Amino acid sequence: LELFEKIGIHDVTVKRLGVKDEFAEHATQAELRSMYGIDEDGIADAVRKMMGK
Repeated sequence: LELFEKIGIHDVTVKRLGVKDEFAEHATQAELRSMYGIDEDGIADAVRKMMGK
């Protein structure tokens, strides 16, 4: 899927979500997921943005 995004295959929409390669803050798992946008709300927001809503 990352290859499809990278080379621009237009009939496949891919959004990579994850943690940047940087020093992470100390927090609970739930807090870290929220800070990096990979919790339930962050993923839902990313999907809405991809769909233009």
